[in-house]
Amino acid sequence: MKVYKQKFDWMPPVSQVSARVQRTLLPFSPSPFGWGIWYKGKTRMVCSRKVPLGEIPERWLKLKATIDQAAAKTHPAPAQRTLRVALSDYFKWLDYRVTTGKPKPLARISAEDYKRNLFAFDRFMVDGRELGDHALTEFGPEQFKPFATKLADRSPTSFARIVAAVCGFFNYCKVEGFIESTPNFGSYFSRPPQNQIRDRRMQQRKAFEPRELRTILEHADVQERAWMGLALSGAMDNADIAHLTFDLFDENGMVLDYRRRKRGLVPRLIPLHPMARQWLDEYLVVRPKPADPAYAELVFLTPTGLPLQRSQPGPTGIGNHIDYVAHCWDKLLRKAGLRKKASFIRVCAVCGEPRAAPRATCCGQRKWKKKVTMAADDGPTFKGFRSLRTTFANLTPHGFSEERKLIMGHSGDITLDHYVEKFGTQHLRRLVDEVWLAAFTAPLP
Repeated sequence: MKVYKQKFDWMPPVSQVSARVQRTLLPFSPSPFGWGIWYKGKTRMVCSRKVPLGEIPERWLKLKATIDQAAAKTHPAPAQRTLRVALSDYFKWLDYRVTTGKPKPLARISAEDYKRNLFAFDRFMVDGRELGDHALTEFGPEQFKPFATKLADRSPTSFARIVAAVCGFFNYCKVEGFIESTPNFGSYFSRPPQNQIRDRRMQQRKAFEPRELRTILEHADVQERAWMGLALSGAMDNADIAHLTFDLFDENGMVLDYRRRKRGLVPRLIPLHPMARQWLDEYLVVRPKPADPAYAELVFLTPTGLPLQRSQPGPTGIGNHIDYVAHCWDKLLRKAGLRKKASFIRVCAVCGEPRAAPRATCCGQRKWKKKVTMAADDGPTFKGFRSLRTTFANLTPHGFSEERKLIMGHSGDITLDHYVEKFGTQHLRRLVDEVWLAAFTAPLP
């Protein structure tokens, strides 16, 4: 057992303190100002150094009762706290992570995705009562089973994302002390196995063929050609194009030191193909004027001078994500004849259920939004702008595995600094040339 020790000049010697008092002082920590204790995530100052040692436990019991009483007024008991009230606190915590980046950074689009899934969970009706009106202690398989049954037609990836959002929320409630333990989610509301998600992805063709690339290039405008050239040089996706800035280019404008944002700034070096640089220069001649000085460093802008990817606040507090790259690429694929004409249906703005009648009511309201569906019998196409990243990986010839990892931003066996010091960029440039040669076997239009 630890014993009381003299740490400061104001503390009496150990020989003058009885063993009983020493045992009562074990939870407390002395400081230059007095005695403190760690309680509910904070260091609480119990009393000053002038208080007799035997009175410290009694002083702490009074202070602890005051702290617990104040916490009970701020946070209702779990039996009284509803899901909707807890969601309000959770959304504030997500906004705090987006704003400060602490304790772990969170992108705004990810936070909005979490809010959208949880908002649908909050408005879901079970036995004529919304789940948001249930107390946190009432949740069990009876509440999760109907919600999971309604999502049965979702893809394994989409269903796994919803399960992760809901489970993350209840873990937050457990950490904050709203509930003692996470609820029993049951057998229906469980994350699909990873092999099921992998097998479904293996059935989807997400890479473009060389003939499709040539067809796209013939129908692309100046800006879309620049996007395509950068994607085939550095395996860029929508977010890479939208957040590309001028300071990432070297002094010659032929090499990009572009850290991959998704994986925590993984080193990534991209040598541009000469044709990609030419297409980029053609775009910079007609580049729109930035609508705000904060957007001046962005390479690509919308015709109105705004970022390609941004969020607009929605009426429900959940932002609407705008992806101009995906919008333009969808129009380009339909113009090139590689994507069927899209059709639209009206779905509930809360739960996503299709509208049964023109003036039908769902989730207690009549707010409907458009949802894009594909008119083709074979279902929606999975090829988008990000498919150019998959195309780059598929066209990489044998023997360039390390170079492919360094360009795509994957974690390889060697670091970027050691590789550049030993080989330079000649092998990286050769890989880009090989990919372009495989993609365009004939002269470019």
